[in-house]
Amino acid sequence: MTVSLKGLVEENIVEINNKLGYNTCWLYNFKWVSDFGKFVSMLFTRSKSLSIILPYSREDKEVLMNTIRKIANDKNASVIILLTDKISTDNFLVCNKQN
Repeated sequence: MTVSLKGLVEENIVEINNKLGYNTCWLYNFKWVSDFGKFVSMLFTRSKSLSIILPYSREDKEVLMNTIRKIANDKNASVIILLTDKISTDNFLVCNKQN
């Protein structure tokens, strides 16, 4: 099920995603994802351009960002990684472009 970013994240993040065309988003829970790297790799097999929004309060955010960047590079995909204070440390958002 898709979610609206409005109200979930800061307004500037909503604006950035809208301007770049990332208008379809899903809210995921880290507890549902047993292997984050494999999950991100699967996402990049379905889309070559993503916006991924991570919680700023998550202690391993830098490890997660590096994992995302490496996989995007390996898959020759583009990614924008944004941090938000508004979602809990258990959640993250993935947005892609829909025509």
